[in-house]
Amino acid sequence: QYGTYKVSTPRIFIVKDGVLQWYGHPNGAQATLDGLLEGTWDPASVAGEFIVESCMERARDHMNKMRQEIERTGEWENMYALLDAMKAALPERASYFDLQAFATMIGPDDQPEKGYALAREIVEKYKDDIASLRTVARTILNSPWVKVRDIPFAHAVAVRADTLGQGKDARAAEILALSWFSQGDRDKALAEINRAIELESEPKLKARYEASKQKYTTDPPGPVPHINAGKEGEHVDHDQPQTPPADSAPVPAPAAAP
Repeated sequence: QYGTYKVSTPRIFIVKDGVLQWYGHPNGAQATLDGLLEGTWDPASVAGEFIVESCMERARDHMNKMRQEIERTGEWENMYALLDAMKAALPERASYFDLQAFATMIGPDDQPEKGYALAREIVEKYKDDIASLRTVARTILNSPWVKVRDIPFAHAVAVRADTLGQGKDARAAEILALSWFSQGDRDKALAEINRAIELESEPKLKARYEASKQKYTTDPPGPVPHINAGKEGEHVDHDQPQTPPADSAPVPAPAAAP
């Protein structure tokens, strides 16, 4: 169904009186179960969000298939046309589509001048969106597909994200650590990764930050593309995909009843 499309597993469906109440990974089901037991759960409270997420799941699935074809033909203009169409169909996820275009331009399409011009537009357009700022910085620093890395620009964006997070956002601190290490400053990288470790509460991410700390302690400082510092979904930044090839793919689902 349109409203429950998802490609990840495992997932469960909670149904009451023939009405779908919630679906997703079992780890996220407790609040719904508690609400049902207490008589306070309203499935309408999450319906809109779930429909949008379903559209995005269909999008990623469709775009991954298109990407495979474009990698053979090199017709990346088709990807940009698709991203524009998707942004028009799902304006609430506009930042995602803009970030996809940026990552494609500085990555597989190899148009860094055009890509960095778009990045500057993104940084201003989404200046209050810490996830978008983190994504721009990490894409530049971390994507294995990027051939031209504007590290000073990435650092400026990383600082901006950390400032927006008031120094309390673990992911922003982790990206700032990567930025300092990429510039050759081991001491500042270690200071920031230690802050990220202290701020992070999620065990898996904390462990990955510890792994990054080990790298910063032992490896020669400099650019280090594709550090696996943790993901949310399938992308590296926990927020948005950094590389259009492997893990990105939005396209709107057909409008239909959930």
